[in-house]
Amino acid sequence: MAEDKGGPPEITGLSPSEGGPGTSILIRGKNLGIGQSDVVMLQICGQDSLHTMKWESSSKIHARVGNAGRGEGEVRMATRSGGRAIHTMKFRVFIKQVQPLEESTVWVDETKTVPGRETIRNVALVTEEVDALGLRPTKKMDQGLLERQFGPATSGNLRMENFDPKFYLLENYFDVTLDQLREGITNLEKAKIDQEKKSEEMHRAHLYSLINCVSTLANLHQQLEEHKGEMAVTKIIGNKVSLAREKAESVFKDVLARKDTADATRNALSVLTRFKFIFFLPKQIDENMAKGEYSTILNDYTRAKALFKGTEVALFKEVMEAVDDKMLRLRDQLRRRLIDCPTSFEEQSKLIKYLKMLDASSDPAWDCITSYHCWLENCLFELQDDHCKRAVEEEKQAERFELTDSSSRRLFVSTLADFLLAKLQVFWKLANSYNIIDEHYRQRQEDINQMLTLTINLSSWLLLNALVPKTLTQEVRAQYSEQFAQWPPIAAGETKSLMVFSLKTLRKLICSLLDLQLSQQHVQPLIELCHTVRLSSISHSIAATNQLVVQLHTKENWCLEYLEKGATKTMLPDLYENEISECVSNIREELSSSGFTGDIDMFAGEQSRETLIEMAVSLVCSVKRTMDELLNLRKKAEGQVTPKRLLISICNLEYIVSHSLKRISHRLREASFKYTDVVYEKSRDVLLSYRGRLVEVYLSLRHSQVMPIVRSATYEMVPEEDVSDWAKELLMSVVLAQSELAVNAPQLSSECIRALVGTSMQGVLTQLAQSPPSGERARAQCVIDLSAIEGALDPFLSLDTKTLLNAYRAEMVAVLDQDKLIRCISTMRSNMRVAMESLETAGTEISAENANESDV
Repeated sequence: MAEDKGGPPEITGLSPSEGGPGTSILIRGKNLGIGQSDVVMLQICGQDSLHTMKWESSSKIHARVGNAGRGEGEVRMATRSGGRAIHTMKFRVFIKQVQPLEESTVWVDETKTVPGRETIRNVALVTEEVDALGLRPTKKMDQGLLERQFGPATSGNLRMENFDPKFYLLENYFDVTLDQLREGITNLEKAKIDQEKKSEEMHRAHLYSLINCVSTLANLHQQLEEHKGEMAVTKIIGNKVSLAREKAESVFKDVLARKDTADATRNALSVLTRFKFIFFLPKQIDENMAKGEYSTILNDYTRAKALFKGTEVALFKEVMEAVDDKMLRLRDQLRRRLIDCPTSFEEQSKLIKYLKMLDASSDPAWDCITSYHCWLENCLFELQDDHCKRAVEEEKQAERFELTDSSSRRLFVSTLADFLLAKLQVFWKLANSYNIIDEHYRQRQEDINQMLTLTINLSSWLLLNALVPKTLTQEVRAQYSEQFAQWPPIAAGETKSLMVFSLKTLRKLICSLLDLQLSQQHVQPLIELCHTVRLSSISHSIAATNQLVVQLHTKENWCLEYLEKGATKTMLPDLYENEISECVSNIREELSSSGFTGDIDMFAGEQSRETLIEMAVSLVCSVKRTMDELLNLRKKAEGQVTPKRLLISICNLEYIVSHSLKRISHRLREASFKYTDVVYEKSRDVLLSYRGRLVEVYLSLRHSQVMPIVRSATYEMVPEEDVSDWAKELLMSVVLAQSELAVNAPQLSSECIRALVGTSMQGVLTQLAQSPPSGERARAQCVIDLSAIEGALDPFLSLDTKTLLNAYRAEMVAVLDQDKLIRCISTMRSNMRVAMESLETAGTEISAENANESDV
């Protein structure tokens, strides 16, 4: 049955309910205390029995009756946990009459049994309540309140020397009115008159006996005076009296011897009873040490020192020496428990308090702090080793079953964070509770801060070693080279999720530590660890996305989609933009701030800012590698590149520069990425440079097809009334290029045709300068060919090219037949009507574009 542990004590029974002084009784009830030290008062018939009490449970207590007077009295008690008892019981005391020759195992007060042994009389304790004012009070003031007001040395008992009338009035008549008090004074005066009358009557009643005694003595004196000569009779009577006395002494000698033995026994029992506490203290210390009730031991020891410190009694000195030895053992046990077995802050505070009580000159709080710090470091390394072994085993199973799992690292991160939060909380409480007043206080506080910082630093290094070992400095590696575990590499597919999980766990840990009132300086290593994890996670995400973007070359279908203003593209820019957008979404958590005090801005440091910008530029420009794979440009096989794919790739690149870059910059800005304008400008410059390279590759392909035609510009054979074949072929190659551009990349027509025509004409002039036509007819034909080309390609020729062309023709104008020129050009236009119309249409569009550009 569960014991009651709340409420005031309630006494429900006594066994036995009557007996003499020294009788052992069993007190039954409820809420009789929660331990031996919880009972603070126990009175039986007005006598203190606390020193003989033995607590058994909250419903059962054993005690002995003190030297109480005859009659009934109450059994009262009080506990620390419940206060005074609300229900009491009556116990009747009777005095057993022991005859002079009757043996007794205990001392018997012979003043009550043997006549003549009443030289010392004590006033019997009167327990009945006296109504001195005759008001019959019904309520009494609380005894504890009166004792706090008047002190324990004051009493309301009318027969005690320390009687105080104010105490008596407040105790018995605190709720009566002034009229009732006046009535009580009248009753008191009447009672005094009645008492005087009773005393007078008592003297009158015994006056006859006194007079009779006086008369008897007078008669005896007269008889002695009359028989002075009869000395023999007196002598005989004296001899008889001596014989009677000797006989009486022989009769009572054995009784008196037993009485002396009883006195010695009584004194020994009295000492044992009175100092029972000190004699049983060594045994109680052992029992309480086994139970872990250190507060009880210290309370008893303090009480023993207060009573027997400096005693000269050999017996007590011997007992105290035994007690001191046990207290030394207790101190060693408490110190080992404090240092070797860290527990909760409350338990450690108790141990520190106990050790301080045992040795006031010691500093157990500092010993506890230093040992706790060392214990924390050892636990951190043990935690690392356990999870690293598990990770190695998981790696072996993953290789066997082709699985990927990073649960050990996740568990290590979460377990270390939980451990750090719980134990640093205890360490911080210990540090805040450490308060000594001496010259070492300031230095100790600095040492405590250093220990706390070292513990957090070690935790961050262990996490770095598990997550991003490459970021550890050489100094840290050298310091903990033998203690850092060799973690297996993280699987490629698990890195991102592991980093995000670690980041969330670390941020939660930092917020919790700051809530514990740790300073920003203390948690700075964890904040820097978060920054490193964020950078590593972003770097991994961007690197993985770059690989995915490169692999997009396998998804290119080369199907054109025609846009407004003659632009074209395929599905590649959309696929590329989707990959970039997904990557930006994935790094949103790392880029965002957690909001706790001291969180590092990713873009605050110059090195970090430049690193993030370069990573973002590499992410945006990863499409270059995709197109390199598409066009085989990285394999130095430009001869295998088709002009069509080159043009489509250039169009896709232009679409990315003009449309995708803006949308990507917007998404980066939404994901808390700063300096997006710098990323935009750098990426745009890189992609435009790459576009220029692709255009150069395309023009080089077309130029390589035109150069054989240019090199055939010799005038060994001159046609009749027509333009030379090489000129016609040159015009046809331009038309083919123009038609190819119109189909695949209309927006590139003007740029590419102009560039192609310019390089072609420079090649022609160079060829003619190297192999000039000989003879008037050949020179005339050369002028006709150049004029025909100029007329057909005039919209595509630059001013410099036209100037060079006119200068070359000026040397041959004298031999030119204008009619023949017109006939030859007319014949060429007639024979190449479709090609000429195509060139004229392209020329008209280019002229319109030039006009628009001029207006702008």
